[in-house]
Amino acid sequence: MFETIVAGGIDDNYVYPYIISIISAQKNSRTPINFALAYDGRYLSIESKEFIEKIAKHFELSLSLIEIELPEYLPANGHISPMAFSRLIVADSLDQNFVWLDADTLSVGPIDELLSHHFLGDGSVIAARKDIQDKVVRTKNHAKKVAGMNYFNSGVVVINPVIWREKEYPAHWKTAVKNYQKYHFDWSDQCVLNFLTKGNYRPLPTKFNVLVSKERLTTEDSILHFAGATKPWNAKIISIDVAREILSEPFLRYLELEVAIFDLLGADPELKNQLQFHRLGNRSNRKTPKPNSNAGVAEIAINMLRETYKRLRMLKRAVSRFTRPFVVRSDFKNLESRRWQLSIALARQLDFKVRYGLFEGMVLEENLNWSNSDLAPMLLGTYELPILEYIQSLSKTFNNFINLGAGDGYYVTGMVKSGVAGKAFAYEMNEVSRDNILKQAILNEASENIVIRGIANSDFINEFSDTQLSESLILIDVEGAEFEIFENIDINRLVNSHLIIEIHEFVQDIEIKLPNLIAQLQDSHEISVLSTGARNLDSFIELKYLNDSDRWLLASEGSPMIMKWLCCRPR
Repeated sequence: MFETIVAGGIDDNYVYPYIISIISAQKNSRTPINFALAYDGRYLSIESKEFIEKIAKHFELSLSLIEIELPEYLPANGHISPMAFSRLIVADSLDQNFVWLDADTLSVGPIDELLSHHFLGDGSVIAARKDIQDKVVRTKNHAKKVAGMNYFNSGVVVINPVIWREKEYPAHWKTAVKNYQKYHFDWSDQCVLNFLTKGNYRPLPTKFNVLVSKERLTTEDSILHFAGATKPWNAKIISIDVAREILSEPFLRYLELEVAIFDLLGADPELKNQLQFHRLGNRSNRKTPKPNSNAGVAEIAINMLRETYKRLRMLKRAVSRFTRPFVVRSDFKNLESRRWQLSIALARQLDFKVRYGLFEGMVLEENLNWSNSDLAPMLLGTYELPILEYIQSLSKTFNNFINLGAGDGYYVTGMVKSGVAGKAFAYEMNEVSRDNILKQAILNEASENIVIRGIANSDFINEFSDTQLSESLILIDVEGAEFEIFENIDINRLVNSHLIIEIHEFVQDIEIKLPNLIAQLQDSHEISVLSTGARNLDSFIELKYLNDSDRWLLASEGSPMIMKWLCCRPR
């Protein structure tokens, strides 16, 4: 019986994806795999090393960590880790054939045939799949020149180290690396391997190295390779193309396994917390965050991961029902134009006066800066209805209402006009909106009790005494800057304040920032999460004779997604 060795190179930045990769490999192999992960002590911490060993023990994986020393002359190459070159050192040192898996691979089908090594045949040093040629590798690239159309992708390869040494590759690769710039290499050790073999390698079936950014998934595929710039463990929607990738089946399969692995760690909260820590460590320019000892924070983030998977699955099903998977920009413009026309028409019909809800009787300024298209839900009392209902549920009046990101003054004027707050403080960075706040305050005879200030930051609390803050309801809606404000704020001064924080989930690193914000507040406040919910339009006589499409356009608040708020009540 042959010994199956699967090798890889790991550092602190790739602990999480490698764990996903090797667990998926063993899951799709009928025989036990001996995993050999090379590491350099300068790039893998003792804590990470111990964690990898704990994960291996938990999932009953046969795993060895092999310490190596990377040469100082290795070139830097963007997002590619220096540990990519470790496969050359592993080939120098092992005595038997091995399969190499990059960290960005996911096994989804049987891999036993790959592990048998028979693709190497007799006398071959390497088996690999031909790369899909594009403009990534320049024509000046010596590896491309010598390999020609046989240039291969090295994400999954089988290597015979005995023949490797017979061909004196240990000396040759070092020379090639030292001439990396001179030879115009692009892709780290992949170019080095192609340069050494000169296109002479055994072909590997593409099902063992499916380049998901360039190929369609089939039922025969065994290993998916996320070789593009978008990686499934830290993908951010920055364009329509990236959105399509994230909704693709390979990305959803990866996310599905992530959720399953966290579920399997359910009986070990410490290990789950550590895994979540390493998952988040792959964000923000690969700077590893400080671990949070609060296991509850990890649980919150994991639940977010699970919920994300469910939502993406539902979205993929919904999108697939349409012949055009994405609405074109002109369609959005037409919808927003119609929504604005309907809102203005309704506002004129109601004389710009709020007719229902907590702020009933308030008159709105006719030329709003932020909110013209939102006039209808404001006038009908359904605008951000969960927040209005929450404020009513508190069944108390506040001496002070502090609004960070006050827009045109809907809340500050409404809170004073309704008598829910004695005085309101509006923080707003936009000068036109500040003028509108004043106009609206005067229009509602509330200007004496509304203070208008400029941009808000964490220092805003220094403008209030502890007594004032303890008698305050603070609403924060600052388009994603809420996390920056709380990073530097003296939270002890807010322990007796009621807080409502609108969460903008489109900000970068939301998976890190939101759990940290909750952890910061949960000792001093009872926290509930509200989200945009159902609105019943049947009771509004003003909408009775509108068709369904126009009626629901009037209910729209133009939000980019379902909005959420943290409602924090002092303990």
